[in-house]
Order: sequence, then C-alpha cells, then structure tokens
Amino acid sequence: MSPESSLYMKLCNPDESGKCQFASTVILDANLPCHYRECRVDDVIMIQVTPGAFYEYIRQPCVHLSFYNDAKKVVTGYANAGEGSAGSRRHTHAMCANPLIASAARSCCDIEFTDVAEYNYKMEYHGERTLFASTSAQCLADGGRVCDSDGLIADNPLVNVRTNYDRIYPSENTFFWTDASCTLSLKVRSDGMVAIIHEALINPFFNDYTVPYVDSENTITYINVPWERDNMTSEEIFPSVAGNECGGGACTVTSDDMCHCQVTLSETPLFDTLPSREDVLSSLMLGAFDPSAFTDDNATLATYSLFESSDDVEAYVASDESSIGASSTIFKVTDEFGNPLHLKNMVSTITLGGLYTLRNLPNFIDLAAPELRDAEFEVDAFLMSLIQYPSSPPFISKKLLQLHGFSNPSPGHVQRVAEAFMMGTYTKGGKTFGDGRYGSLAAVSAAIVLDPESVSPVLDEDPIQGNIREPLLKVISVMRSMDFQRRPSVKIRHGLLENMRSKIGQMVSFMCCHFLVVVFIGDAN
Repeated sequence: MSPESSLYMKLCNPDESGKCQFASTVILDANLPCHYRECRVDDVIMIQVTPGAFYEYIRQPCVHLSFYNDAKKVVTGYANAGEGSAGSRRHTHAMCANPLIASAARSCCDIEFTDVAEYNYKMEYHGERTLFASTSAQCLADGGRVCDSDGLIADNPLVNVRTNYDRIYPSENTFFWTDASCTLSLKVRSDGMVAIIHEALINPFFNDYTVPYVDSENTITYINVPWERDNMTSEEIFPSVAGNECGGGACTVTSDDMCHCQVTLSETPLFDTLPSREDVLSSLMLGAFDPSAFTDDNATLATYSLFESSDDVEAYVASDESSIGASSTIFKVTDEFGNPLHLKNMVSTITLGGLYTLRNLPNFIDLAAPELRDAEFEVDAFLMSLIQYPSSPPFISKKLLQLHGFSNPSPGHVQRVAEAFMMGTYTKGGKTFGDGRYGSLAAVSAAIVLDPESVSPVLDEDPIQGNIREPLLKVISVMRSMDFQRRPSVKIRHGLLENMRSKIGQMVSFMCCHFLVVVFIGDAN
C-alpha cells in the first residue's frame, strides 16, 4: 500500500516518528477515499500494509438472493503449459453467478488468440474477484472482449494454472466470467423440499460439466421453503409427480420422478407513501445499507437523503429518484429489540411454472464463491433468531434460576429476570447493571441474585422455596460425609455406582420448563 493512502494511515496508525503501531483489529467506521491501485479493485480479501504486515478484510454479514436477473455463466478450468489453441480447456465446470457481485475472476478473450481467454487478466492481487461490468470494461479497453472461450491460457502462468470448483486451496477454487447466459430454476422433491438448479448455455467448442451441487442430476442439496397452504386441510401446495402431475404440466418430470420448474423473478417496490413502523416490519424482508454509507466519494453510486419521516419511520430516497415509490428507497425503523434497522422498499418473489409463488430464497453463501466466513455469519444469525424468539427469555431465565438455587421459581421471579434479559439492564438501589443490550448476562445475573425473592429471609420458611438437590448429588454427598474411598481394584462404574438410573431415578433435574410443584396452602403454613 502507498503511504499516501487513507486506508494505509488507518491501518498503520503511525506514531510521531512514522513507525506503524499495528492493532490486532481495526474497525473502519467511516468511508475512506481510495488511492491509486485501490480504486481498481471491486473486492478486498487481504491487504499488505508493509512487508510482513497483513490485514484480512472481514465485511459485514450480507444476505444474497438465490434468484437474480441477467445471470452469467462462470467457468473454471486450465490449459497445459504452452497450449493456447482450440481444445486446450481442461477439467471445466460451469454454473451461474450474479453479475452485480464480485464472484468470479477476470477473463478476457481475443487478447492474444481468437476465442481464447486469458484468465486472471491484469489481476491486481492473488485471488482477486471482480464484477462482470468491470471485467467487460477492462477487456474492451485492451481490444478484447468477454466470451465463453474455446481455450484458456493464464495471463500470469505462475498463478491459478489449474483452477477447479472443488480445490482445497482458495486461490485455485476460482471461477472466471463469460458473456454466456445462465438459467436458474428449482427442482422440487416429493416432500416439498427444493434444490437450486443452474443451467449454463452450452459452449459451442467445449463440453462443460455443471458443478454437482447445482446440477439437476447430481444435486443432493435440498432445502425447506414456505409453500402456500390449503385453507381447509392446511397441507402445503406444491408441484409433485404423484399429487398433481407436476402442477398439471406446469413443471417437467425428471428422470428421478421429481418436478423441475422454470422460475420467473419479480422485483417490485411496495410502498408509494410513508408507511407505519408496523407495516415496514411486517412487509419488508430485504435489508439495506445505512444511507450514510453512500457518499459522494464514489461517483458511480447514488447518494441518499432523508425525504420524509414520522415519529418511528424515516424514508431515504436515492439522488436519482424523486419519490418514495422506488425500489431503491431505504426505510429506517427500530426493531422490537431497540436496534436500528434499514430495509429496502422492494418485494422479491419467484413464480414456479406460472402457478406457485414463493419469496425469493435468501442465503448467506454465494454459491460461486463460498467462504467459511459466510457460513459462520449464517450460524450466528440462526442462533440470534433462536435467542430472540418470544419464548426464549422466560425459558432461559427459568433454567438459569433453577441452576442458581430455585428449583421451582415463581412466575413473577421468572418474569422479572426475563425482563432484565430483554431490556439488557436491571436497577436495584439506584445502581444499574448491564449494558442495555439484549441478553446482557450482567443484567440477568443481577436480577437473579438481587430480586426480592432471592434476598428475603421470610421465604426461607416456605417449603417449596429453594433448591432440591438432584438424586445423584444426594448420593455423592452422603458418600463424602462417610469418607467413602474407592479401592484401586474396583472400577468406578462397577459396584455401588453401577446402574444408578434404576436405583435412584433420573440423573438430572426432575422438573421440565413447564413443571410447577402443587402444594396445599395448609401444608405451607
């Protein structure tokens, strides 16, 4: 990187003498203008600040849509050393990629040989991926074009000379852009689960193989989708061979007795006027970037400005639009957990065979450029959806109370701890615990130990108050009180502790999350 770069200054963080003071993690909290070579890249993976000093760029979690317009065919493959004529493509696989995402590397035809592509053409760094538009612009500027080539040669023979879709090394697991079209469709199994299918335009010179996990005949990757349900029977309505002959011919029957459906994509704006917060949260499903991220530093992107607002909704309109009723409009609201949320004014649906309509399937992982990072993002989002489920706070609160001396906590105690869990704070005696974030353990811990039911000595006389020791712990306590010692010749799983389940019953707490001990008022004095 150049020392004149704003990004270099941010990462280097030089002291008065100019020596870099590297931090283990650097958060880019504002847009930085690009400098020189930085302006020529579409995506950043790794950055070398100074010799031996590298930073990996971890972008924010981003969800892609499985179906998109103008899908392009991307290929992988290589040519043997010295080859560059017809027939020099080897081990080539193909699939679809979104031209608006940097999913594949640059490949230009007609630079040196007619209908032969030079892949990794003028790459800026090892493993670079580009947008289709920037690839096409670079090829045209050098007198070439993007094409589905007859052969492949490496622009840099020392890099990526044997790319394939399933290489274990990321630098070799790379696809290259072509100008050929690609069709996205769905294969529906008899139980309603679906697989995403890619069908790339056939190369006139070379026989490509479809990547197996998106190939109609070889895919084993099926996912659940929310089909419409029958109003009377509540059964899902989807194309099936046995049930409706694949929608009465709307889809085709495959060789393995499933339905292969062509897909039509529809993307339309939803609101023409400023909606309510409830309508935004219930109707819009597509996230958007913070409007402040779009600045004048990048002349290729429209900027956003606040167009209209209410007490709980803000509408930001792009500079090339004049009303709210555009799909590019961004609404800002606060979700039920107090977090700011930006949503795009667009509904994206797919129609199978002209009969069955579904929401466009979201996914974290770009199928053409899968990354472990994206899989981790998806797992994090799944766990967050579980912990934010409405029943999670009381369920977790009751379990924590049972582990901290309350085998049968009262509903009021559970409610107060659950409220601390959701609010992220707990106040007692003028002191506030927790950082205000959902699920703050500091707030939950304070709510457990400082609650009136925890500190009141009166409740010590209540026979249902407190903790009932688990059966196994009772046995171990008695053994310790009698100074029990095991003879070396006796294994611990034999003798006294053998088959404990039949001797003392359950080995864990006897109470499920819904259990309440029934005690007569008279017995409790």
